[in-house]
Amino acid sequence: MNTIKNLIEKSKKLLNSWQEMAPKSLFCGVSLEKFRNTVIPAVEISESIVKADQERVAKAIEREASLKKLNDSYLLVVNGIKGSAEHGEDSPLYGSIGYKIRSARQSGLTRLKKDQSEAVAAK
Repeated sequence: MNTIKNLIEKSKKLLNSWQEMAPKSLFCGVSLEKFRNTVIPAVEISESIVKADQERVAKAIEREASLKKLNDSYLLVVNGIKGSAEHGEDSPLYGSIGYKIRSARQSGLTRLKKDQSEAVAAK
């Protein structure tokens, strides 16, 4: 099966050859002008799709740069809240943006009971 690009290229080639070698001929009731009127819209639409794809890629690159700046700014503000004497890591403001406040954190230290430590040692 022909790909879109392949079909368009073959149609352009046919159009050019027909125009140069037999411009007044009809093939199956189709004139050169009628064929040209079917080729041109397909070419224009395909070119607009290519252009739109290029614009989408450019916008994605712009978005990535914008998100990097946003992330840097976000981290700067969060670190500012953490380092603030008025707010800090134990403030409701810090907790409201999704971080666990210092007083709600557990130490992370776990002490195994005697029977659990023996089971771990046996492994």
